Amino acid sequence: MVFKKLIIRSPKKAGLIVLFVLGMSIFGYSQYVFASQIGVSITQSELLNENEKGSNYNIELQFENPSLLILTAGNTEFFIIANNEMVGAGQLEPFTLQPLGNSYVKGTFHTDSTLMKNLNL
Repeated sequence: MVFKKLIIRSPKKAGLIVLFVLGMSIFGYSQYVFASQIGVSITQSELLNENEKGSNYNIELQFENPSLLILTAGNTEFFIIANNEMVGAGQLEPFTLQPLGNSYVKGTFHTDSTLMKNLNL
């Protein structure tokens, strides 16, 4: 009799496990899609100095995180490229992107004058 109860319940448990795994897979994929659409905009740019080699800026970027995930990053290096030429490079401080919200990140940016002249920028 005990054996019959286990056989009857087993398909229900197996169905619940399959539904749970399927639900978590769909949730995980949807968060991946949202995280791949994080928006970035420049909210502040302050010229620190300028010389014949280039310009240095303090910048602040706004990241929009549409996912439910908390995303963290350490010191982050980034490059701006136009017409297959590097225009400048920057570095962002460590930051955390909060879920379903905006995060502001400070950093620095350096442009190279010779590249800017070659690109007519």
